[in-house]
Amino acid sequence: MTDGEVSAAQRLTDDPLITNVLEFLPMPFTEHDALQLLRTQDENNCFLGAWLGEQLVGAVNPPAL
Repeated sequence: MTDGEVSAAQRLTDDPLITNVLEFLPMPFTEHDALQLLRTQDENNCFLGAWLGEQLVGAVNPPAL
């Protein structure tokens, strides 16, 4: 995980449309929050990023599906 990936996850997630639906996410959603969330990857939490060039445009948590 790079600093750029953490920053991209923070920018994508720091949006009330996301944090209001996913109640466990704080608002504002900081880079520290993004790092902590991405570090919790295990059998129940595994985030895959959808990238368009160098811009993160979406993320999915397959175990949650």
